Amino acid sequence: MREPSIPVIAVEFSFRGGSALDPAGRKGVANMLSALLDEGAGELDSLAFQTKLETLAIDLSFDVGRDDFYG
Repeated sequence: MREPSIPVIAVEFSFRGGSALDPAGRKGVANMLSALLDEGAGELDSLAFQTKLETLAIDLSFDVGRDDFYG
């Protein structure tokens, strides 16, 4: 549905990779990466970044599967 008075942008992406590419003996690296990507940006620490996202009504999330990394 198109409503020009409400600016909404939706973006999804996926990269080949994922937990299957974790280095030997370091299982969980891809999961850790997906969990830490929204823990701050530039001069903003985690709390400030999360507050900014909430203020701007932005939903930002990342996840990893066996064969892909997506957000």
